[in-house]
Amino acid sequence: MLNNQANTKVSALPLMIQAALADAHFRVMKRVFSDKPEYPMEKWGSLKEHRFDRNHPYFKACDEARTLAEKLGTFCRKNSIDPRNSGLIQGLHFKSYFEEKFEAGREVKCEVLSPAVIHEAVEKRNVLHWAGWRIFAGRLDEADDAYGLVQYCRPLIARREGEDVILWMPGESKARAREAYRMLTGSPFQGIDELGEDAPHPAEYAW
Repeated sequence: MLNNQANTKVSALPLMIQAALADAHFRVMKRVFSDKPEYPMEKWGSLKEHRFDRNHPYFKACDEARTLAEKLGTFCRKNSIDPRNSGLIQGLHFKSYFEEKFEAGREVKCEVLSPAVIHEAVEKRNVLHWAGWRIFAGRLDEADDAYGLVQYCRPLIARREGEDVILWMPGESKARAREAYRMLTGSPFQGIDELGEDAPHPAEYAW
């Protein structure tokens, strides 16, 4: 059920069960309070929210389920355990929170590089290893986009001994992946990279 777990000294199963039970409890609380306007469904109980009723059963269950999903993701990444095929993970309401913690900083080896591989790794915040390069997303910061407007984004960084490539290109993550591929390999990608195009810049709608 758990990839790589047979060869490790630690098991994610106890934490997976805790996360699944907390998730089930949250679903019950969600069902109980779903018809009450003071508990809108779009507010899932982020820890960033400072609410006077944080100890209410609905929000408390929400916080616990989400926090355990995040804790599980971090634990699995640090211990090289991949439980994503388990039904306990696939059924989590807060699966995206698990995935974010699981993927951020996860080391991934790549034999065949492509713009799509670069794009996916940077979007997930993996650390992609290819031909001596480490390709990853940098720290979130402000950068000027193609129209000179300031946006927050994470730069694409490629690094190997004695060489650094840093690309910002806010709002152009797909074009950036293509440019990174060209810079790292020395030539544009041949064929269809299946990335599609980036969404038009809002300024273009004014024309």
